[in-house]
Amino acid sequence: MSIKKATGTKQLVERYLDAASNLYGIVPLSKILSIYNSQNDPLTEESFLSIVDEVSKKHKFFSIVGEDEFYDDVEETKPIDREVVAEHILAVDDDDYYYFKEEQSGKPYYVPDKGQFLKYEDEYYHEKTLSFISFRAFLRNIPDFTKEQADDLAEDIYGMADVCEGDVESAVDLIQKYRRYTFSKRDLETFIELFSDMFNDTRLQINRGFTPREMRNMYYGS
Repeated sequence: MSIKKATGTKQLVERYLDAASNLYGIVPLSKILSIYNSQNDPLTEESFLSIVDEVSKKHKFFSIVGEDEFYDDVEETKPIDREVVAEHILAVDDDDYYYFKEEQSGKPYYVPDKGQFLKYEDEYYHEKTLSFISFRAFLRNIPDFTKEQADDLAEDIYGMADVCEGDVESAVDLIQKYRRYTFSKRDLETFIELFSDMFNDTRLQINRGFTPREMRNMYYGS
C-alpha cells in the first residue's frame, strides 16, 4: 500500500470512529469495522486495530474501553471487542455507561449509506427533518427572538432532546429561565406538540441511531 493510500485509509477510519461515537454513543470496534468494510475496500482486523491504536493516542471526544473495566464477572475483553464510548457517557461516573448498555441491549444499529454516515463525524450534525423545520419555524415566529436567536435555540433544544430523552420540561425551562420568555397557554401547547413531534424524529444514541418513531414502527407497526 502506498504511503498516500495508507494515510487516506487512516484518516477515513478515524472519521468512522468519530461518526460511530456521535451516532451510537457506545459501539464495539467490531461493529465499526463491519460497517467500514461494507462501505469501503475491506481492512483486516489487524490493520484496523493498528489504526485504532494510533487514533486513541489523540485527544478525541470518545474513549476506547473494554467491558472488563466495568464488570467483574466478564473475561478479559479482546481488542476487537473493545468499545468506542462517547465522552459525555463517562463524564460523571460509570452509571451512564451501565444505563446505556442496558437500554441499548438487543436493539439493531441504524446504518445509513457512507455519505450520510460520515456526516455524523460532526458532533453537531443532525438531519433537518420536517418536524425540526416546523419546530424552528415556530420559534422564529416568537416576536421576542431574532431569527439567529431562534435558530440557535432550536439547535440547543434539539441537542437537549437527545440527551434528556424528550424531557419537554427541560426544553421549556431553557426558554423561560435562560431566555426570559413565558409562553401563553396556547403557545405552550403548540410548543409541546411540535417538540414531541421533533423528538420522535430524533436519532438517539440510546436507540443505536434509530428514532423513537422508527423504533415503535419496528416493534409495534405503524
